[in-house]
Amino acid sequence: MKVQLVLGKGKAALTSDHLCGGSYTDRDGVHLTMTCMDGDKERTSGHGVMAADGKTLTVQWTDGPTDTFTRTGLPSS
Repeated sequence: MKVQLVLGKGKAALTSDHLCGGSYTDRDGVHLTMTCMDGDKERTSGHGVMAADGKTLTVQWTDGPTDTFTRTGLPSS
């Protein structure tokens, strides 16, 4: 299953088997709070750590899996 995470200007969106949206903060790591349209709870709250190179974000979802995301776009200004 492919999991995709999009972050920008405090908003977050995630696609997997579920479509989820919410917000994030990037103080002391990345904190994500999301709601899935179908009520799924697997990836609704999590904490992420950015790799030193700034290209990989590893998110540990509360009571869920750990996902590693690779940056494919440019950071927004």
